[in-house]
Amino acid sequence: MKIIVGGRFDYIQFAWQKAVDSGHVIYFTNEVFRTLSFSNRIRAKIEDVLAKTLKKKAPDFAARASLREYFDIDSLHSRDEILFILYEMNFLSTDPDLLHYLKRTFPKAKFVLAFTNTIGSVRPDGTEILLKNQEFFDLIYTFNKPDATKYGFHFFPDLCGDFSEIQPADCDDFDVFFAGRAKGRLEQLLDFASLCVNLGRTIRFHITEVPAEKQRTIPGVVYGQYLPYLEMLSIEKRAKAILNIMQGVSSGISLRDEEAMGMNKVLITDNDFMFVPEYYEEKKIIPLPNFTDQVYKLDFTDACWENSKRPVNYQSFLDQIQTDLGINLN
Repeated sequence: MKIIVGGRFDYIQFAWQKAVDSGHVIYFTNEVFRTLSFSNRIRAKIEDVLAKTLKKKAPDFAARASLREYFDIDSLHSRDEILFILYEMNFLSTDPDLLHYLKRTFPKAKFVLAFTNTIGSVRPDGTEILLKNQEFFDLIYTFNKPDATKYGFHFFPDLCGDFSEIQPADCDDFDVFFAGRAKGRLEQLLDFASLCVNLGRTIRFHITEVPAEKQRTIPGVVYGQYLPYLEMLSIEKRAKAILNIMQGVSSGISLRDEEAMGMNKVLITDNDFMFVPEYYEEKKIIPLPNFTDQVYKLDFTDACWENSKRPVNYQSFLDQIQTDLGINLN
């Protein structure tokens, strides 16, 4: 069975990279235009001509032309057994015309949609479209337990890649790392950064979407653009601890939590989900409100997360899909 994975974010590609490198899956992103081969460009021009004469076929030709921008649809055949795994609300998950076309063209295909972000109040318009068209998908997964319960989706934690392959950045080791948008937590982040500095701890905070008038000058705090994911991981490798502020939203394990476990870092967090028996590791987790009293945990470099609590990878996700769909992906 051919497996085609589509996801816009670079951390999703990182999670699937080994499978992509081995040829096990085809990966595409709706931010990267696929350069068409010469034969496919000729085919596209012929279809443009046919679309003008075969009016009833014009929508199908248009759909195929659109899909060519994302993956090599011309390499697929109607007889193929295909598993499409799509992430988030993308050009496919909210476009019923394209889904109709794919289902007609590849009748043996299965379609799985996976969310690594919350929906509902965060993406109300996209959520409304999705719920109207959810019958197009054979399975919908979310990392978010409340969303799974509310919308009747399947639950599966975020995937992560192999952090052991990430090389540390060319910088000195330091204590606490944070990267992300300010959202509504800017003051909390800056207060925590100041606390770290006052305690004699070194930090590297990369905070985005902060207006100039709200920026505070604190050693180790940088304001600016997003870090590419692999670059962020390489810097994270130099840290003793990773900061994850959820602002009271405890929907399940998050990407920062996975990185802390996968790279054996101390996790400083207010995510209640990480304090359940399945995940809690006393020497590796510092509750955010107790940071001053438990800052000494940053120096427990020999302590390890238990292997049984490590994040899940793409193979475990494929195994779950096989079970839930009752299919053989080999």
